[in-house]
Amino acid sequence: MSQSLDNRPNLAFQYHSALVHHRTSKTVQFAWDTGLIAYLLPGPRTIEEIIDAQSISAELAKPVLQVLKHSGWIEQYADHFAVSSMTRLFCQAENSETLPVANYWSRFQRNRDIRLQPVSSTDDVKLRSTEALGENYRFRESLRQWIWAAAAKQASVVMYSNEASDDSATLLELGGGASVFSAAFAYRSPKLQFTSIDTRQLLEVASATIQSIEVQQRWSSQCDSYRHVDLPLNSYDDCLIVNCLKIEADPSAVVLLGRCYDTLKPGGRLVIIEPFDEPDFDPLEIAIERFTMRMEGCPGTLRSTAKIQQLLTGAGFGAAKWGPLDAGPVPIGLLVVKKS
Repeated sequence: MSQSLDNRPNLAFQYHSALVHHRTSKTVQFAWDTGLIAYLLPGPRTIEEIIDAQSISAELAKPVLQVLKHSGWIEQYADHFAVSSMTRLFCQAENSETLPVANYWSRFQRNRDIRLQPVSSTDDVKLRSTEALGENYRFRESLRQWIWAAAAKQASVVMYSNEASDDSATLLELGGGASVFSAAFAYRSPKLQFTSIDTRQLLEVASATIQSIEVQQRWSSQCDSYRHVDLPLNSYDDCLIVNCLKIEADPSAVVLLGRCYDTLKPGGRLVIIEPFDEPDFDPLEIAIERFTMRMEGCPGTLRSTAKIQQLLTGAGFGAAKWGPLDAGPVPIGLLVVKKS
């Protein structure tokens, strides 16, 4: 029971649950640090092969393998052990690094001398340094974006509810990563023409997403920095930024929002999609995400909708509308504001 009879938290239950999570994470970290996970990546291995290659005893190998098995990191086929599909996706999403969770500490040591407070746009060297840290984080986030497919479908219904509309709208996506949301928008709105501006690597990922749902005929891309590329004035009906605002310090966030304002047509809509620091969201997930961003050296943070409204006002926008997107494993929010 998670609660006692008088509805207070059951302390014994909480303690045991925390202990299990802690010990599981330590075991998983051990498996990464010793190279066990990496050893299993190429293909299935027997326990004898694992013991020999990892130079560990059978008494240690057996319980470690069982923890990894029951926590979903590996699978067992008769006498052989192999990494699970989840682990392969994890390695892909984390850019094949040794152990991202453990590496946050070493990254933090490397990045601790970089001032993470808001930076002046005139200090180009420092601004580029913090942008690079944010881009490393954003790249890994983009490779995980597929888990938001259901949320993207939900957002498309909110944004383009009239499927039979004869109007041809234009959408500019700045730093969209895998383009899961813009692709869903285009699928929902049959005449929507959309353009993505991002790095070459992420445009390749976006291209695969867009081709998978067959909307590539209405998509164009531009390999450039979405922060600095020249944008046409008063040109787009909609502008979309996904998981970009949170990686910016406040001054650069206002600059990015101002660029969106300038490129929108009068009455055009800015769409912001990312996690928000709101009561609708799990506070543990918010705390973990903030910790992750800090360890990555990311200059931004997760913000409340009230804080983002302040940034929007500073960029020239009026009042925004917000709502949670609860379809999918990770809750995120949809914030929409019109250019006056």
